[in-house]
Amino acid sequence: MKVALKKLWLESYFDLSFCSILNAIQIYESYKEGNIMLHFTLSRPNDLFCSLATIFYGIGLIGFPLYGLGLINLNFNDLHRSSMLKNHGYWYADLNTKSRLTANYNIIFLVRRLLTTVTLVFWDVPFFQATFLLVISTINFIYTTVVNPFDTKKANIIECFNEFTILLSLYAANLFLDLRLPSVLKNKLGWFTIGCSVLNIGVNMAILVHSTLKNVRLSVQHKHNTYKAKLAIQKKYEERKFLIQTHNSKTFPSFEEE
Repeated sequence: MKVALKKLWLESYFDLSFCSILNAIQIYESYKEGNIMLHFTLSRPNDLFCSLATIFYGIGLIGFPLYGLGLINLNFNDLHRSSMLKNHGYWYADLNTKSRLTANYNIIFLVRRLLTTVTLVFWDVPFFQATFLLVISTINFIYTTVVNPFDTKKANIIECFNEFTILLSLYAANLFLDLRLPSVLKNKLGWFTIGCSVLNIGVNMAILVHSTLKNVRLSVQHKHNTYKAKLAIQKKYEERKFLIQTHNSKTFPSFEEE
C-alpha cells in the first residue's frame, strides 16, 4: 500500500505542485490580511481540509525529491537487490542504473516539473515563461540524447522523440508571442503546434497499442505452449502406464527415469 501511494505521488507530482502552490498563495493572502487564524478556525470543513492538505503537500513537494535522491545515491550499489526493487524500484524502473546520472533521471524530471509550475504561477510574463520552458526543454533534450537514461534503445528513442516534439511546440510558442507577426503566420504556427501535439499523442498511442497487442499475443502463445506441453506429458505418461500394465514392468524404464 505504501509503495502504491508513493507511485501515485510520483505520477501526480505535476498536478499536486500546481494545486499546492495555488492554495498556498491563497493562505498567504489570508496571512497578509491578518485573517490567517480565521482562515483555519472559521472556514468551512472542506476549506480547512484543503488548507491542511496544502501544507502537507507543500512539505512533500520539496521532501519527496530529496527523499528519492538520497535513497538512490545512498543505496546506489544495492539498487538491483530484490528488497530494493520491491520497495523502491519505482524510482528507477526501466532506467540505466550503471551511472548515477541516469539512475536519478526521475529526480531530474520532478525538479523540472516543479520549476515549470513555479514559472507558470509566479512569472506572469508570457515571453519569459515560454523562454524559460524552452531553455529547460533544450537542456533535457541534450541530456536524453547524450546520456540515454533508459536501459533500452527503444525507450531512449521514444523519450528523445517526446522531448523533440515539446521543443518544437515551445519554439512555435516563442514565435507566436511576437506581436509583429502577421495573423496568417500565427494561424500556421497554431496549426503547427496542434500538429506536433497530435503527432506526439498518435505515436505514443500507436506504441502503446502495439506493445499491448504484443504482450497479449505472447501471453496467449505462452499459455498455448504450456497447455500443449501438459497434454504431451500426459499422453506420454498414459502410454508408458499402458505398456507397464500390459508387459513386464522390468522391460521398460520408469517414466521418471526416462
